Amino acid sequence: MVENILLGKTVEVAIQKAFEFGGKGIRFLWKRHDDRIQRNYAAEVNRTFCARIILVALCALFVGMVVLISKESS
Repeated sequence: MVENILLGKTVEVAIQKAFEFGGKGIRFLWKRHDDRIQRNYAAEVNRTFCARIILVALCALFVGMVVLISKESS
């Protein structure tokens, strides 16, 4: 009788520990996935920011050339 109670308690504790360990593993994997998403988003923001800077610089260069050409022609 006592052995069955101890065995049942041992199995219950083992199952509880397995669930705790599994939960920690899932949280760890989810955190890694979330960190990867945040890094990818930050890289995407950096790429779009650089693209905007390049676009503004090209527009300024184009406007400057148009102004320079119009001044020379008049």
